[in-house]
Amino acid sequence: MNECSRVLVIPETTKFCIFSFCPTDIVFSHTTKIVAFDDNSSFCIVSSSIHESWVRAYSSTLETRLKYNPSDCFETFPFPENTDTLEQIGETYYTHRQTIMQTRQEGLTKTYNRFHDPTCTDPDIQTLRHLHIQMDNAVAAAYGWHDLISPPHPLTPSPTRGEGEQEMAVSPPSPTLGEGGRGGEGLNHGFHNTKQGLRFTISETARREVLDRLLALNHQRYAEEVAQGLHDKKKGKGKNAKGKSKKVKSKPASVADSPTGKYITQGNLLGDDTPTQGELF
Repeated sequence: MNECSRVLVIPETTKFCIFSFCPTDIVFSHTTKIVAFDDNSSFCIVSSSIHESWVRAYSSTLETRLKYNPSDCFETFPFPENTDTLEQIGETYYTHRQTIMQTRQEGLTKTYNRFHDPTCTDPDIQTLRHLHIQMDNAVAAAYGWHDLISPPHPLTPSPTRGEGEQEMAVSPPSPTLGEGGRGGEGLNHGFHNTKQGLRFTISETARREVLDRLLALNHQRYAEEVAQGLHDKKKGKGKNAKGKSKKVKSKPASVADSPTGKYITQGNLLGDDTPTQGELF
């Protein structure tokens, strides 16, 4: 963290999964989660709907608000390896969002209240939605999930789907999610009903597909690190020793087996230890 001029921060309890850059020459509250990333590529990844899907699945909540717990949703998140193409879109998105807040003199919560409001068609908010789609597509491409990317298409209203649900189509549905997918329509950004209410995000079908792929990638990387001896445990401990966990299908691999007792991925979460892929069990 000392080597960074800025870091990514997110409130521990928050309505929206939103990261911002903050300078490092301030004292942070204990309820602020800090990630020692200072690059726009990392901002792009953690701000994407792909990361939020993982976060919503594995973090806890307080009432309807998210509780961002790094050990559950950040330390186990399998970051893409090829991030060179994410720097520009991350910077463009962040800069445009800053311009909106400065022009309107509004903070992040009010900005994203507008972002998720289907009745708000202000040009600056519409541009932010377009940039979010581009950001999600870029992150999907970084994983090599080109079958999840729909061709660019103007935002146009679409019929209501289901009682009380409104959507805004971004592109025509594709016949499948690609080889091995369960069928669907790509990421299919639009206004969808979620547990948090109506949100401009990816569809439920896409969310489930993204979670399946992230979970498989988490298990793959963890298995590779186990093979390299990065998660070796000391012998002679009792049956309740750390790491004696059983991997289950519905959860990603845990970080309890980390040689340092904590997990850091693609950079450090306020630490200098060697990154490894934690596994939720």
